[in-house]
Amino acid sequence: MEEIIIKKQKEFNNLPDIYSEKVYIKIKGNININKAIQKAIIIVKDNYYVRLYNNAHALLFDNSQAELMDNSTATLHDNSKARAHDNSKIKLYDASRAILLGNSQAELYGNSQAELYEKSQAKLFLNSQATLHEKSQAKLFNDSQAKLYGISKAKLYDNSKSILYHNSTAILYDDAQADLFDNSQAILYMRSIAIIKSKQVIAKKHHFAKIIKNFKKITPKMYCETLEKTKDGRYVLYKSVNPDTNCDFYTGKIKYEIGKIVKPERWNPDPNIQCGDGLHLCPTPEMALRYNKGKILKCAVRPEDIIIYQNDLTKVRCREVEVIGEYKEN
Repeated sequence: MEEIIIKKQKEFNNLPDIYSEKVYIKIKGNININKAIQKAIIIVKDNYYVRLYNNAHALLFDNSQAELMDNSTATLHDNSKARAHDNSKIKLYDASRAILLGNSQAELYGNSQAELYEKSQAKLFLNSQATLHEKSQAKLFNDSQAKLYGISKAKLYDNSKSILYHNSTAILYDDAQADLFDNSQAILYMRSIAIIKSKQVIAKKHHFAKIIKNFKKITPKMYCETLEKTKDGRYVLYKSVNPDTNCDFYTGKIKYEIGKIVKPERWNPDPNIQCGDGLHLCPTPEMALRYNKGKILKCAVRPEDIIIYQNDLTKVRCREVEVIGEYKEN
């Protein structure tokens, strides 16, 4: 089978729209793939970055990256990454990752991961994972897992699992399981199980499904066990700051400088108050961006300096933190 190497945009633009026999087109540069080419398999490898438009399709391998627009499609392998917009579609395998926006769709296999926003949708298989925000939706199969925020929705089958926050909802079948926090809701069928972690949760069961109420208080130590640990035994939280000033968005007065200890002007240790005086940080960079779109900083904190509001685990209140660096997406 013929192989064609493309290094420059002009070379790709000069390709025909159709070949008489199947060919491999290997991308060796940062190219806009702006058309579909019949009987051609477009392959992106190494660390190259491409943009796909119209009805274009590409296969990504290694550490390559892609941005998908319009009705374009891509299949991701290895450690490749993609950001999907509009009505684009992605299939993810291995350890690939994707961010879905607009009405984009994805199918996840292997150990792949995806972040869903707006009205995007995904189907998860095997050990894949997804985090859903806003109005996104997902169907989970096999041993896949998902976290739901906002008003996102999911249907769970097989042995899949999910954690629901805010006003998210889920329907569970087979042996699926879910932990429900905040004002989330679930309907359970067959042998599925729901663990209720908040008194505001609404859950209904059918068949042999089980609902377990567990209002056990989440301690700072328990919370920190889910976080990245620093070499000196502290734990990592994330803060979104104004990129121009490195100050918080709410007051504009608390400055976060790398290598320095940050303390609030006032400190309220009351765990029954959601937004009291203190420093508000999140367990993941994605959650930090949900509150404010800014520069993400990694901060180290001790468990004894954390206050947890039990009905919202997407952020915690801290007495003091040390800024240890800027978070950069790999």
